Amino acid sequence: MLRNLLAGALVALLASPVALLSAQATEPDAITPDCISGQAFGAWDLPSEGGSGHVRGLLLQVGERQLALEAKLIPVRLPGDLRGGRIDGVLLPLTPDGVAQLPIAEVHGTYVVGRDGRGRFEAAFTELTRDPARSLERLGRIAGLFRDPQGDGENTLGRFAGRWVLCR
Repeated sequence: MLRNLLAGALVALLASPVALLSAQATEPDAITPDCISGQAFGAWDLPSEGGSGHVRGLLLQVGERQLALEAKLIPVRLPGDLRGGRIDGVLLPLTPDGVAQLPIAEVHGTYVVGRDGRGRFEAAFTELTRDPARSLERLGRIAGLFRDPQGDGENTLGRFAGRWVLCR
């Protein structure tokens, strides 16, 4: 059942790749003064055979480093030719010197990738919790595109770019 739910979410993500991004085109203050938003970029390393991949990047607000994103990419078996999986990680605030502090939120989402190594992702930022039975409050989201071509048995390091919003 979880596999069907994830497959449905991945198909929905493919069907509307930029709906989230276009919804964030307005200034955050126009939405609510308690939200910040900006661009994100970083390294995207798709899982190699039998393992998990990873994402590491920066979330910027008006050119300033605000947060770091660290997450695992966990492949999930999908129907047909679809390839993709889960994104699970954390958001870390950065000091003015660029040093990551303790996590402030969890990151949970999905990604899909084509045979050419290009794909899309979407994830929610939720409050930190150690209780899996507890319903998590959604604090924000991130969505974007990545490219990580892999060929001839070579595990290359790709790049991602996206948009994010986080509300306090």
